[in-house]
Amino acid sequence: MRKIILILSAVFVLCFGALQFLVWQIRPTDRDTLRKLAATMPDLTLTSWRAKSVQLSEGRPTVLVYFNSTCDHCQRQIKATLRDIELFKGMRVVFMSTESIEVLAEVESKYGVTKPDGFELVHCDQAQVAERFGALGLPQIFVYDANGKLVELFTGETPPAAIVRTLK
Repeated sequence: MRKIILILSAVFVLCFGALQFLVWQIRPTDRDTLRKLAATMPDLTLTSWRAKSVQLSEGRPTVLVYFNSTCDHCQRQIKATLRDIELFKGMRVVFMSTESIEVLAEVESKYGVTKPDGFELVHCDQAQVAERFGALGLPQIFVYDANGKLVELFTGETPPAAIVRTLK
């Protein structure tokens, strides 16, 4: 009986340790590390929801919003951003997701993300996002100046006015 308890205890400790390691591996990247990783506008292979190649480029301020269509916070961020379109005049707003083009087409149909001038909806490969940034929170918002330098980053729902204020 004592052997069985000892073996079960050892198995429990090993399983608990493995679970802790897994949780540590998938945790969001901490803010300081993320700032370093995102210091310049990322060179990612992006595809628009219409399956056309898209490049992030310097030249005007860019707001890059990493989202997932099933995330309630992300849905509210999209709605709030589209509600305050006038704040983003002269800026490029890119909504980026690792979801399929088909899912992004549904997002476009539901929200009309690309109707405002300068707004884009793009797909990025999950492996590229993980390699470039590590694990990200949702929504994750990167604000770049016209020179492609990171000005600010936000994790979670953020008022559009707060996003734009970082560029003023």
